[in-house]
Amino acid sequence: MLRLNRERMLSRLTLLLAALAVLSPGQSGPERAPSEPIKVGVMPTPPFVIKDSAGKLSGISVELWELIAADLGVEYELEERPYDVQGLLSAVAEGEVDVGVAAFTITAAREEKVDFSHSYFETGLGIAAQRAGSGDVLATLWSFLRQFSGPLLTLVGVLLAVGALIWGLERRSNPDQFHHSAARGLADGLWWSAVTMTTVGYGDKSPQTFLGRLVGLVWMFASLFLISFFTALLASSFTAVQLTPRIQSPEELSRARVGVVANASGQQELDRRGIRAFAYPDLAQACQALLRGELDAVVHDAAILQYLIQENRWTTLVVLPETLDAQSYGLALPSGSPLREPVDRALLRAIHSDAWRETLLRYLGDSSR
Repeated sequence: MLRLNRERMLSRLTLLLAALAVLSPGQSGPERAPSEPIKVGVMPTPPFVIKDSAGKLSGISVELWELIAADLGVEYELEERPYDVQGLLSAVAEGEVDVGVAAFTITAAREEKVDFSHSYFETGLGIAAQRAGSGDVLATLWSFLRQFSGPLLTLVGVLLAVGALIWGLERRSNPDQFHHSAARGLADGLWWSAVTMTTVGYGDKSPQTFLGRLVGLVWMFASLFLISFFTALLASSFTAVQLTPRIQSPEELSRARVGVVANASGQQELDRRGIRAFAYPDLAQACQALLRGELDAVVHDAAILQYLIQENRWTTLVVLPETLDAQSYGLALPSGSPLREPVDRALLRAIHSDAWRETLLRYLGDSSR
């Protein structure tokens, strides 16, 4: 009898513990729709959040959230306010919205205030600069000299070598045209090799010896190839100058006038590196200052920079291939939000779907990851 009562007590205790486990709010239960729509705060950040002239919201991050919401079967309301980055993060932290959707870079400092979802996009801090050929004559000339200096020095070396050879062959038999002294004789040889190569042929100097004439004949034909080669090289150097940005590496930022978006990750990274920067309310204003020549570079998330430049057809601006710092984007949620786990699971399913790949291709083209 005692044994039977003990078994009944154990059975009831087991049922009680099971019920507590099911009802416990700390356990992850089935993902179900809340009683009211989820408030989703958004901030226009093309191409991740785009607001058209009719007020409709779209973009990479918005379409990602739509995939997540459809997966979870939840209703939501997009709330677009005049946020900046810190304003939207504060709204998330204070619970004014349930989810923040923009192009949030996941950082340790921000993680102290809000929770982030898993990363859904990897990029880096990009550097936008003007092409060297866009307006500044001195900068263009200097860039051209840097591009062409190597071939130019090679050409001078070849002219000196041919001039020295012809002088060595002619100085004894033809001292009137190729002086016997080294300084004047080399100058005579250099002059002859230059006018022969350019087919000017003043006729004031010409070799008289057999070997001298043979060298002259070979040099005439060789000059035809050299002139063609250097003409093509000159044209390509001018083209390269037009495509080369004035700022060519992150190391040059410390000596440049750099623009950033206020409170964005670009400003934080430059502060960490001790690089002084001019803060602008938004990226478009920073890029306009770059176009006017007030800045040498703009530092911001590379994908956003590239999209803005392409959309506005700012053909004189270019984003450098080298980035400053790796960036990971995530959705922002209030600390301890019960939505985080279901959102993370739905997000992972979404970013491995064909719909997500099509979204990236549509907004970013071949530059999508």
